[in-house]
Amino acid sequence: MDPSELFRDWRDASLQSWTRMMTATVESTEFIDLMSSSTQNLLGAQKKARELQLAMLDAAGMPSRTALADLAHRAQMAEKRALDAEDRLEALNARLSQIQGK
Repeated sequence: MDPSELFRDWRDASLQSWTRMMTATVESTEFIDLMSSSTQNLLGAQKKARELQLAMLDAAGMPSRTALADLAHRAQMAEKRALDAEDRLEALNARLSQIQGK
């Protein structure tokens, strides 16, 4: 038997065995319960970390992400209104120049 053929047979058998084992593991009730509890623990830890982060920002007098996003939005809207006002003033100035030119 060719050594490369022997290796391929061994590799195929190993992969099939590993696939059967992983399929049995993932489909098991214990695995599903473990993953469910791990996910719940992770979500709980993330929530606590976020609460701690907000408390630290508050204690330091720093704004939260929501407050910063709101401030950025308001600044963007103020800039838009200023640009609109500038455009209107330019249009009025052009119209005034046109009237004075007649």
